[in-house]
Amino acid sequence: MTIRIECDLEAFEKKKVWIDFRDDRWPFKDRRQVTSLADDESLLVVASYIEDWSMVDVDGKAVPFDSEKGLDNFLMLDDREMIPWVFSAWFQARRTRVEVSKN
Repeated sequence: MTIRIECDLEAFEKKKVWIDFRDDRWPFKDRRQVTSLADDESLLVVASYIEDWSMVDVDGKAVPFDSEKGLDNFLMLDDREMIPWVFSAWFQARRTRVEVSKN
């Protein structure tokens, strides 16, 4: 099962943007890395949790997610809005995972 976080940014509401994060293996060390590393390095940690997404690039075109591409998945995303949202979605998924019982 995955944890789906839907984008609530006004500019992307009609584009159906979301990220599916894995729901297992969320060690504390990853949270520490995300909060302490430079953005590009911490984005690699976040990317390791993504299983799928519906994302659009700066031109509004669909961006497929490929787990083998690492940071290249993010190259054409809007750096001002979408990249910060990816981080906030990761933290939201982390909170959601803690709040929802596995049973």
